[in-house]
Amino acid sequence: MNEGTANSVDRDLAVLDLWWRHFVTCGELPPFLNRVQGRLIRTVVRGELPSGPVFVKAMTFPRMKDQLRYSLRSLPALHEAAMLRAVAQAVGNVPCPEVLLALTQRRFGLPFRSMLVLRAMPVVVEQGRSPRALFVERAGLAKRLLDAGFWHRDLHAGNFVRLDDGRLGILDLQSMRRIGKVSGRCDQPLTRDSSAAVIRAGRGMAANLLLDQAQMKDDDALLELTKAGLVPEGDRAVFSLARQQRLQHQQKRILRCFATTTEFVRTGSIFRGECRLRAAACTGPVIKGRDLRACWLGQRLLSHFEGRAPVLAAFSFGITGEAVQWQLPCSATQQATELQILRAASARYAWLWRHDPWREFDDFVSLRTLRDGQSKGP
Repeated sequence: MNEGTANSVDRDLAVLDLWWRHFVTCGELPPFLNRVQGRLIRTVVRGELPSGPVFVKAMTFPRMKDQLRYSLRSLPALHEAAMLRAVAQAVGNVPCPEVLLALTQRRFGLPFRSMLVLRAMPVVVEQGRSPRALFVERAGLAKRLLDAGFWHRDLHAGNFVRLDDGRLGILDLQSMRRIGKVSGRCDQPLTRDSSAAVIRAGRGMAANLLLDQAQMKDDDALLELTKAGLVPEGDRAVFSLARQQRLQHQQKRILRCFATTTEFVRTGSIFRGECRLRAAACTGPVIKGRDLRACWLGQRLLSHFEGRAPVLAAFSFGITGEAVQWQLPCSATQQATELQILRAASARYAWLWRHDPWREFDDFVSLRTLRDGQSKGP
């Protein structure tokens, strides 16, 4: 390392030390960093170091269940840093972010702070490739991970990125785990004689890939997954697993929307409180009535499944009743019409809470396809 490089590293570390101190003290990263993603316990921001742009993943652990979850295991920053370094070393031609720093802190033996700093990769917009070609390329990358003994449990489309040199990269290795010893050569397809752990990992990643494609027929998708070596030939169980994962994701996302989401904040207790959109205009009137909770939920469902813009800015609840606040002023007739639409949506998606909702899965795929088609335009 020459003197110029050493000075650059020292300057980077000095800046990161300031960010870390602010995070430990305030529970948040400095406000001048650009927020990319925010959840209850995790925030992702983009910042600039003297050596170039970076992404920072910061986590706090305010809930007891999160503290217990990580009480006897590595905190997220250390785990993901280890996975990124292992993948970079063991898997050829699979670009992933470079780890600059991973810092964690515990208090009284319980997790307190976790911060991971990653070098920003030169990402470009994906274009010129057909959905099938993308599916095949992603399946091939997943197979290389599998051959090296890794199982990425959250391998969705958002975790794949196209680099300026044309290669396909991968992000967010927090959900990655090592699997048992992989037997056989890397260029051999999986068979029924392969270890159960490898088959399970391959099927899990294949199911993740299926969740993000609606253009290919099932037989064509299974053929490509088999050719890539992710699943044994004729293994149609991967479709059942994909449906199960999709529904679990939807149920968790919708059911937790009263407690945590990036779109609104909740204040108060289980008996009295308020849910409010973060970026709402909040200039409309407040009205009280019955079934307004269903309307607020219907708005969330329509936004998530059908891309409909929200009309309610806030929902409050208490012992005396429920109330909603409109984003913008509207007439009583318009209010009645909107509430009727929201109640109908809440009833239409009631299958999300059933124990056996498989028959409605195709309806969901159709809605998603329609929504995507409308967003792309003619």
